[in-house]
Amino acid sequence: MDEPTFTDIENAAGYKLASNGRVYNFRKGGQRKALKRFWRAGVWQTSVKADDGKYRWYRHDRNGVVLPHTPADEYRPLAQFPDYCMTPDGHVWKMAGLHGRYGDRPFLVTVQYRGVRAYVRLRDRNNRVCNRAVSTLHHQTYPELQLEPANA
Repeated sequence: MDEPTFTDIENAAGYKLASNGRVYNFRKGGQRKALKRFWRAGVWQTSVKADDGKYRWYRHDRNGVVLPHTPADEYRPLAQFPDYCMTPDGHVWKMAGLHGRYGDRPFLVTVQYRGVRAYVRLRDRNNRVCNRAVSTLHHQTYPELQLEPANA
């Protein structure tokens, strides 16, 4: 039987995908060990330990393990709310102080509309809940940019 060829898996050092469709673990002492694969959502998947130290599913039809990401563009922290950041286009992200089942992933804060104004519910340094207008936060965070009104 021919020896399979191996390709590295992005964001999962020590794991390689073989030409026979199996994922091998090269992490322990240079020995290779075939890992169990599962047919999930119409594609083969294998559980591997990602570079961030957490076990994640690797889909065999992709180049690498998908890691949680922060906003792709620039963002700045909000002055009064240290756990939150804002992007130039006006989206508010919770970046720190994450708890619960998905506590390792930043997420977009839900926007609530009162008339035509958008508001977000944030927690300040003293853990008090505050409702703030997105336009006010944007003007404080990005004074050099002008956010256009929604009804313009």
